[in-house]
Amino acid sequence: MGGYQPFHGGKNEDEIKKLIVKGDFNFDGKYWSHISNAAKDFIEDLLIVDPDDRAEAEDLMSHSWFSEDNLLSTVPSDSPKPVFFMIGSQRSGSNWLRTMLDQREDLVGPHPPHVMREFMPLISKFGDLSQEENFNILVDHVCTFVERNQVPWNDKYGLPITFCRQKVCDQAKASCERIKLQEQGDLDNELYLLSIFDSLMDFFADANGKELWMCKSMGMSAYHTSLLKFYGQRRLRYIYLKWAKLQEQAIAILESTPDIIFNIKYEELLENKEDAINCIYDFIGDRRFGGVKRQASVMSIAPVAASVNQAKRGSESFKAHTLSQQFKNLCRGDSFAKEQMAKWKHPETGLKRDDLMIIESLAYDAMKYFGYEAAHVENPCDVLQFTDAQLREFAILNKEGVEEMIEKLKEEDIADYNRRVHQSEVLKMSAKRLSKRWSIDDAFRAAKKTDTILQKLNDSELMEEYTEEGILEGFGTFACGASSQKGYYPADPMKENQDSFDIRIANDAQNHFFGVFDGHGTDGGRCSQLCKSTIGDLCEEEMTKGRTTKVAIMNAHIETHGIMTKSAAINAELSGTTSVIASLNRSSLTIAYAGDSAAIIGSKSNRRSPMLLTNSHDLSRPDEVARIERKGGVVMSTEEYDKIKGHMTRKNSKSLARTSTNSLISPVPDQSQSYVPRIWSGTSVEKVPGCAFTRSLGDIVAHKIGVTEKPEFKQLTIQDGDVIIIASDGVTEYLDTEEIVEMVNEIDDPAEAARILVKSSAALWAAENDYCDDITAVVIFISGDKVATSGVVERQTEVDHEAKQVSPMVSKSRASKFVRFFQRKKKKQSKKN
Repeated sequence: MGGYQPFHGGKNEDEIKKLIVKGDFNFDGKYWSHISNAAKDFIEDLLIVDPDDRAEAEDLMSHSWFSEDNLLSTVPSDSPKPVFFMIGSQRSGSNWLRTMLDQREDLVGPHPPHVMREFMPLISKFGDLSQEENFNILVDHVCTFVERNQVPWNDKYGLPITFCRQKVCDQAKASCERIKLQEQGDLDNELYLLSIFDSLMDFFADANGKELWMCKSMGMSAYHTSLLKFYGQRRLRYIYLKWAKLQEQAIAILESTPDIIFNIKYEELLENKEDAINCIYDFIGDRRFGGVKRQASVMSIAPVAASVNQAKRGSESFKAHTLSQQFKNLCRGDSFAKEQMAKWKHPETGLKRDDLMIIESLAYDAMKYFGYEAAHVENPCDVLQFTDAQLREFAILNKEGVEEMIEKLKEEDIADYNRRVHQSEVLKMSAKRLSKRWSIDDAFRAAKKTDTILQKLNDSELMEEYTEEGILEGFGTFACGASSQKGYYPADPMKENQDSFDIRIANDAQNHFFGVFDGHGTDGGRCSQLCKSTIGDLCEEEMTKGRTTKVAIMNAHIETHGIMTKSAAINAELSGTTSVIASLNRSSLTIAYAGDSAAIIGSKSNRRSPMLLTNSHDLSRPDEVARIERKGGVVMSTEEYDKIKGHMTRKNSKSLARTSTNSLISPVPDQSQSYVPRIWSGTSVEKVPGCAFTRSLGDIVAHKIGVTEKPEFKQLTIQDGDVIIIASDGVTEYLDTEEIVEMVNEIDDPAEAARILVKSSAALWAAENDYCDDITAVVIFISGDKVATSGVVERQTEVDHEAKQVSPMVSKSRASKFVRFFQRKKKKQSKKN
């Protein structure tokens, strides 16, 4: 299944025997990611060292791998994952195409350091690469070379990548062992170097949360034989921009393995880039959600046009554009494409007849092969013939041209010149280790990631904050505060805060309204803002008609959903918002919720235990799942859906839904990430809607398959000293009910309590995750002192950040409590683990 023997990696036969005796083997993710957990468990049963404990044949036949319930896990997938090489020479539009393809959710295309081209001529200085130390030194030099790349390789947070040499080395050695077994002999230097290159590309993809990678290096086609040995015809793929210099190599690949190459003309890209990219996407395969997006509450694949147009603002385009004049066109729009089309024909700036004659003579056969019409060389007899002396002259002119270009670069962009020199210096270094840090431990990387996210959150816009007081007729008073923090998404750092909150203090001291709305999808911010401006008004309107609180809130949700889905200003196909509302009327509290936002009640006077008042509308609830499946929805994780999407037809979508329920009841454990079931259409050819909640406002596609806007309710009587918290799921993701109440109870000001609750949640997101969700909390303190029966306590307006100089982090007066809380949290998590 994995393509190599289970016990490998030892230096000699004796070491391998020791591994066998110990039963020491592992499932390398690179080769086993497409194999089901049940199959791995089956193999483990076969490889138990003690024969008395090893499974019998009869036991194996009843293993879950063979059961009907495990059908989903045994459906063939498209794995092993393909790798892509773009062939295109300078000025062929390859960098432009690279930055557009880099916008795809599951594919990354770094600026190429040309590892094979630069190191193969020097490979002999590293000696016999079958010797471990020699191989390690080569790994170190290649890593250093790439770390100094002219356009830096950054991770998803925008930080320069530092390679863990040990990790790169281990993966490269495993690849070499696999090829040795496959080839039944020693490897040549090309394959040793290729194993290092492959490991670096995987490292980069992983650091950016992507599954696939593409290498844009015009010289890689020269190594086609080695690439075919290393990746095999099942994995190796080429995207080929037709250009003269590389035609002969490309034609040879086309004629020997036509199925692994996709041809595209530069003219096609210039004429209609959306259509061209669509065709390349089809060649690459089914689009899959990468990294961070897999954890979001709702997932959707961006239209190709949106991805293509985003490329000029993407990280790869911006990075290259700002670092070198050579890439200045990458951030331009359609005007660039118009200028490029057939510019060689321009009467003033285009190519002269003599130049065209040389080009067409050199490329005549390839032009005819690919269907190009020559402007001047009409038949073979017109092809210019060059003498050896002329060819030597051309070589001298070319060398002089390169030197002139370098000198010009030195004058015009000294920083770019220095970066190139800094990188090229590695090639001149003697064959010895360069890096003092061979391995980077997980704790170091985790700490660096956490610090980066917290810094990004600090650099983002200031939190929206609010504080107010009011009267509860016949009962007492309350004070409330709110805080909302914009999250951080590495793939979309400019993403707006899609959370909203609404606080309405009634003038008659009755029916006070508090709401939190957590938007999602492209127009999620507009959806939550619509709820903020509409639901409260509609509730008031309903209550003036004599409706009860529950009926008023229910009708307000239904009507707001209708407005949202019909609005010309909002695209609610795959966008919407969850909702949680607290309504206070005298001593009565009504909670209404639709989605996964939460309401919690506790007590400052310890008169009641902390209690979660909401039962999240997600796919852990059988009643919610049943409604979705009755409406034709399919419930399964993204990973499961990716596996079977290409193998199920519309005819058997019902059996697909049945299988998804089985996996929900007994989810297949995944060691790499938590199991997150989602809702999918059983009939759509698109991957939609991909939501993890079962109730929301908006989300037109999801509502067609069972998602509803109707909230559920909880009512209870409040007491003196009660603390009420309503919050988006950004708060409850890593904090439990008791921790939330404990934190809030330590603080006397509800606005400060809301702010520290939000900031504490953000810090946990940074520590536990690759991104931070938008986070919003409203905190209400109840005082049952039975004051006047009407009137309103003097209201305070939204916090003036400039006047108060609110720190984006926790105030110093609360810092010690903040630290103590996290120490307790860490200790508790450690015990749990």
